[in-house]
Amino acid sequence: MVNIGNLLRETSELKTKDLTRRDMEVVNIRGLQESSTKKGVQDAVEKAVGNWDENCRISEIRSVRNNTAAATVTLDPEAAKKLIADGYIRVGLVKCVVEKWHRIERCFKCWSHDYETRNCQGPDRSENCFKC
Repeated sequence: MVNIGNLLRETSELKTKDLTRRDMEVVNIRGLQESSTKKGVQDAVEKAVGNWDENCRISEIRSVRNNTAAATVTLDPEAAKKLIADGYIRVGLVKCVVEKWHRIERCFKCWSHDYETRNCQGPDRSENCFKC
């Protein structure tokens, strides 16, 4: 039987995936055509910032009001800063608005918006309905 702990210690090039991606910036692109594709958004972002890093990600394109769509793009900070400074991006024939996405910390134990669950000192409301 293989001991996973020993195997991991012996591996010199262990790569891990950072699920939080705190070193990346997130931007919203609004005003896309409903027929827009992820490839079209990627091409437009690549043209606007000059490169497409392997760590960049595009969310599923979601429908919003007035027959338009939106996408959330995760980029490195320099590329995101350039997109946000421009304020818009042309995807296909449409000029779309680019906005920075602000992450709001939230505790899922007491529902406070001041901190995350790991720092919670408040009452445990996790079993209650968050709408009540």
